[in-house]
Amino acid sequence: MKPGHSSRHQQRSGFTLLEMIVNIGLLLVVMLVVASIAGHTSETVHSNSGKLAAAEKTETVRHALMKDLGAIVRLDSGGSELACTASDDLWKLELRVPGGSGWQQIGYAWSKATGSLTRSSTVNGKQVETVIGTGITGLVATWLESITHDPATAARQWSNGAAPPLAVRVELETTRGREEGKRDGIRELHEKSSNSVFFLPVGGGGDINL
Repeated sequence: MKPGHSSRHQQRSGFTLLEMIVNIGLLLVVMLVVASIAGHTSETVHSNSGKLAAAEKTETVRHALMKDLGAIVRLDSGGSELACTASDDLWKLELRVPGGSGWQQIGYAWSKATGSLTRSSTVNGKQVETVIGTGITGLVATWLESITHDPATAARQWSNGAAPPLAVRVELETTRGREEGKRDGIRELHEKSSNSVFFLPVGGGGDINL
């Protein structure tokens, strides 16, 4: 074998500069495509997780209020079965329902500053407070006197001594994040909020399908 032929063969077995540039370019394109797909997938998962967290918060609040409001007994005297005070930043609800051998006082309190909705009640002579929901950035309740009552003209406060309304319309705004362990304040989450509206009967007001 001639020495010159072997040398030319070794030179041709490597990559030329142009081939290396083309290969690197293709590799970069593939990496960009993979990164784009991964980013889109991560964004979708994050968005769905946030929506699920908001839905869970709403359902927890709805279930707690439905149970207590449904237990109200409508007395002929009107009495103090229900009292509510509300503003854009604060919401308090006081209920009197049958419990144990007498009456039980139940209270709900929400503050926009903390974003938490708490429930207080007396159990075995002791006051017990439970956090019902966190990350609640808005809560508006309008009390309906009839099925056809226009929520736009319904009361946001219900005075002591007035007979309980038939139903309540609750507008809830929640963050799309989980604040467990951070209940003293809402985390500064740069995320969209979720809004929901639901109707609940008060004291056996009947099925509310609005």
